[in-house]
Amino acid sequence: MGSSRSGTETGILLGYGVLIGIGNGLYMVTQNYILQKETPADMTGRIFGIQNTIISLIMLTAPFAGGMLIRSSGAGNAFVLIGLVTSALGMLGVILRSIIWPVSEQKKVLGISRNV
Repeated sequence: MGSSRSGTETGILLGYGVLIGIGNGLYMVTQNYILQKETPADMTGRIFGIQNTIISLIMLTAPFAGGMLIRSSGAGNAFVLIGLVTSALGMLGVILRSIIWPVSEQKKVLGISRNV
């Protein structure tokens, strides 16, 4: 949405907003499902507490950091930079997935793989 030109039709902007909302909803549901599924029962409170703390910290600092980035480099460059950094982090996660998220020995024995 941020890369839309001035005067873009409202319907197109609303369509972008719906797509962003769907993506955000899918992310939130998937993240909570994975946390509940992969967290040991005795660690659930601690893990969810850490997750909520990190998300709250991001919500507090992101507007300030984004404002500084936009003021220093301009809105267009800020969006491009954020997109590049996000893409690089995503690709790094895909490349290093077996190191970051190793499959447990029990799942290997049972023949369960995350690539299913």
